[in-house]
Amino acid sequence: MKKNKIYHLLIILLLISSITMFVYKFYYKKSDAINNKISVINKKNQKKWKNKELLFSEGLVPLNTNKTLNSFLAISDLLFVNYLDADCSVCIQDLKLWDEYLKNEEKNALFIIAGSEKIKVDYMINNVLHYKYPVFYDEYDSFVQINDLSEYKAFHSFQLKNKKVLKVGSPILLKKFNDATIEN
Repeated sequence: MKKNKIYHLLIILLLISSITMFVYKFYYKKSDAINNKISVINKKNQKKWKNKELLFSEGLVPLNTNKTLNSFLAISDLLFVNYLDADCSVCIQDLKLWDEYLKNEEKNALFIIAGSEKIKVDYMINNVLHYKYPVFYDEYDSFVQINDLSEYKAFHSFQLKNKKVLKVGSPILLKKFNDATIEN
């Protein structure tokens, strides 16, 4: 009787360890596939944007700054330009992450936000978040259309120098690919 219990216990442990190894292997295989896909998309986006200029419509409305968009684009230092969808609650949370990242890095940035109603976005930026980086409202979502942005929000961020794109991709969302450079 005692042998049967030990035998059953060993079988149960063997089954549990086999299932655990299968799940572990499946998880990492899926994770590798996702990382490979992101890497391919990243390389394509880097090539697509190499030394190009972003296009901006005249209809971008400043929400929390008195400066014009052109005054920010005239900055010769590194400038982050980030597009966000106000109807995406996760995207709005990304503003807080950007605030922390930019504060630590002491970099220049501006944000273009589309979606929702302007009054709601204005209230969120100025009264809820008290956002200190310049935000421009894009009522017609023209920034996405004229620049033919990727469907992946991780590639809605651009690093510019002298108005030319150095890198594309969010250093917050693409931490692993943060150091990707544009290939020649």
